[in-house]
Amino acid sequence: MGVLGDSIYDSATADGYMGMTVREAVQAPYLMDQVLAISAANMSVKRPHQARFYREEATYLQTRGLVSFNAAQASASEVTDNSALAGFVFAALLSQQVLFDTFSTRTDFPTLLGRLVAALRICGGVRVMCGKSWPYIMTQYRQQVGINFPHEFIPDSGPDTIFTMKLAHLQTLLENANLHPSILGPCKAALASLHDLSYAPERHKFSAFRTTRLLHWAVIVPSDFINLLEERRPEALIIIAYYALLIHDTRDYWLSGDAGAFIIRSITKFLGKYWSEWLTWPNEVLDSLDCSDGTKSFSPIDICMRCRVDEVS
Repeated sequence: MGVLGDSIYDSATADGYMGMTVREAVQAPYLMDQVLAISAANMSVKRPHQARFYREEATYLQTRGLVSFNAAQASASEVTDNSALAGFVFAALLSQQVLFDTFSTRTDFPTLLGRLVAALRICGGVRVMCGKSWPYIMTQYRQQVGINFPHEFIPDSGPDTIFTMKLAHLQTLLENANLHPSILGPCKAALASLHDLSYAPERHKFSAFRTTRLLHWAVIVPSDFINLLEERRPEALIIIAYYALLIHDTRDYWLSGDAGAFIIRSITKFLGKYWSEWLTWPNEVLDSLDCSDGTKSFSPIDICMRCRVDEVS
């Protein structure tokens, strides 16, 4: 059960979250299956010599949970606040697992992209689960977990960082590219959401902030943008490369590993030299980390480092 608290920054909050999840899971078997599924996925990383066994168990439990969840939804006359809380926790944990499965992909780029598209669409289901019960769900998070989620972890304003400034530059490139509104609109919406999630609070080093924003963006990204991603629009792929920097920022977390770097390198290779200028900075971040072995004269680029406007070109 420890995996449930891995993204919480203090033990009291982790205990509150685990307690809430277990209480809901006792009443909702599909949630219990999903708790066990994501725990098995976590064990596949902790015990690499048994990775295949745990990954198969995770898939089996996830599938059983989905069948049970769909059956519960079909038989319910209406979604009550209590069932909505269990459904929200289920959807959130399911989303984490599908992102883990996507981030674990190390085959060809089309396979990676296909899994990412599917994962983002599943993550969007979290919004559906909230519905009119969102105020109740957030009240329960405050009372049972002790956090004002998501605002306590993800501020939507603050001092600019190197990352937010680079995202602003990327928006300028998009606006100057003479794109059709059906492409520019979804791309700007996805980029704006990424920008809002990229401010660094004082406690940004806590994994709670760094990992929660990965899921948060996957949940709120517009469906029209996901369609562009499925069509392999270069502009959408480039935005994903910048999202991958947030993934790379959590490379010490079991869910992410080295997925961020793999995604950036894959997109760079797929798009080729024509789009290299748009992808220069994500690759510079990776290169700075690759060379930070003490033999080079510069330190790794910290995407959360605060900066002044005149410090970023």
